[in-house]
Amino acid sequence: MSHVKLMLDVIDGVCTVAESLQGLAGSLKILVEAFGSDEQPKIVAPVGKADVKAKTTAKQKAAPKEESKEKLPTLTEVRGILAEKSRSGKTAQVKELLIKHGADKLSDIKPEEYQSLLADVEGL
Repeated sequence: MSHVKLMLDVIDGVCTVAESLQGLAGSLKILVEAFGSDEQPKIVAPVGKADVKAKTTAKQKAAPKEESKEKLPTLTEVRGILAEKSRSGKTAQVKELLIKHGADKLSDIKPEEYQSLLADVEGL
C-alpha cells in the first residue's frame, strides 16, 4: 500500500471522527437546551415505596403508546452504520450514496432521508 493511500485513509478516518464529534456536540446542545440553562436543579423529596410503585406502574402503562410509533434513526446511529461500511472498504460507495441523497456529507442530509439512506446502505 502506498504512503499516499495510507494518508488518504487516515484523512478519511479523521473526517469520520470529526463528523461524529459534530453530531455529539449537536446532541449535547439539544440536551442542554431541553433542561434550560437558567433553571436551578429541583430538590426532590424522598419518596416511599408506594410512591415508587405508583410511578413505575404509570410508566409501564405509557410505554406501549411510545413503542407503537415508528422510531426514526438518529444522526449518530446513521453515522455509525456508515462508518462501519466505510471501514469495511466501501468508502467510495458510501460517498456515492450521500451524493445520491443530495449531500456531500452526512450532516447535510435531512433527518427524513435517514431511513431511505439506510435502506440503500443495506444494499451494499
